[in-house]
Amino acid sequence: DEGKATMLNRLGIKTEIDLRSESDDGGQTQNAIGENVKYVKIPLGQYANVIDYESWRNLGKDKVSGGYDANNKNAIKGLFELLADESNYPVYFHCNAGADRTGTVAFLINGLLGVSEADLIRDYELTSFSSVSGLRYRSEIKNGDFTEIGVMKNDYDNFVAFGALMNAIKNNYGAEGGTLSYAIENFLTDYVGVSHEDIESLKRIMISDYTPVETEYVVG
Repeated sequence: DEGKATMLNRLGIKTEIDLRSESDDGGQTQNAIGENVKYVKIPLGQYANVIDYESWRNLGKDKVSGGYDANNKNAIKGLFELLADESNYPVYFHCNAGADRTGTVAFLINGLLGVSEADLIRDYELTSFSSVSGLRYRSEIKNGDFTEIGVMKNDYDNFVAFGALMNAIKNNYGAEGGTLSYAIENFLTDYVGVSHEDIESLKRIMISDYTPVETEYVVG
């Protein structure tokens, strides 16, 4: 009750975004915070499973988990359309452990806003201090070093592949000498279908000193 009061009265949460599916949401159908909080269900995959099919396939069958799910595209589009509307804020998004699906969304948002790769990795790996989520590294560790594959775990229990997601976004949507933010924006606009107007709106909401770049976008 104390936690709910903090989220409702001190943080002023207006929207709860639930990234879980019906298979693991515990039957939740309304917000768990308080009256007048919007509850939005956006089931989402995690890590490299959210990228386009060709990029996903090029990772190799041994680098991905489960089957490719095209529904992730629509889920991300709906999510960023919601985040582009300032009336929805403050927003609280979550899955179950707050590590994988939540970590994927946090990576896309923060990376888009210009957070450095080093800080994104550090923020993600701090999850390892959680007694609930357990260890979360950017990749598997062998002989004291991270492997290049970018996958920490890929079995019946879980798919943990933060490094694979970051590399796939950069390799397939980035440009030589370009930033991670540039690559993520290309991923969101060119593949997912998020409008440039929604991207600009999100940046204006989230970055206190943001100045829109005078750019003319041409289809194709």
